[in-house]
Amino acid sequence: MALYDNLFEPIQVGPITIPNRIVRSAHGTLLGGEALIAYHEARAKGGVGMSTLEASSVHPGMPIGMPLFSDQRQS
Repeated sequence: MALYDNLFEPIQVGPITIPNRIVRSAHGTLLGGEALIAYHEARAKGGVGMSTLEASSVHPGMPIGMPLFSDQRQS
């Protein structure tokens, strides 16, 4: 058995079946709305089994990351 034989096999995580074990970790794209949706759709179509979302700002004074406190990007 090769080291990475399971890479393209589905895995069950609780009630969710992930189609493979390729995971794209979270990072900030500075996108939002439809652009963010399109970004993650492209990764899914490319074969990523699970794509985690953006880095998040938890305070209005943080100018980077997806804001958790508002639907609008802070300038």
